[in-house]
Amino acid sequence: MNSNRFYKPGRVLYESIFENRPVDEIVNTISSGISLLIHNARGLLADAAILNDNNRYMVASFLAVTAREEISKVHILTDACRLDFEKHASNIRNLCRAFYSHIDKFAYFKIYSCPKIDSVRP
Repeated sequence: MNSNRFYKPGRVLYESIFENRPVDEIVNTISSGISLLIHNARGLLADAAILNDNNRYMVASFLAVTAREEISKVHILTDACRLDFEKHASNIRNLCRAFYSHIDKFAYFKIYSCPKIDSVRP
């Protein structure tokens, strides 16, 4: 089977945000997306807190993990903004795929959750 026939959300995200668009439009789209992701994460955490207070721990935990993934998406989009959109298109495509990967979002969360290291000296 031809894999091009299957829906690839990372490709759709790349084409929707980055492909053949001016830089200011890309940045505005990403900025709006980041605002929506943060709003969604806050709502998920608020719902998780209510569920947790009512001893619904499993569902609360699921919502908290989902909120964590939403915040990881913010980091992924921020990393995409650090790159030259034309020169590093292949890297940005990889970030767009990571946007939909639970494993990649978990890795982003773990990396950004680490304490800041200023030096490797003991």
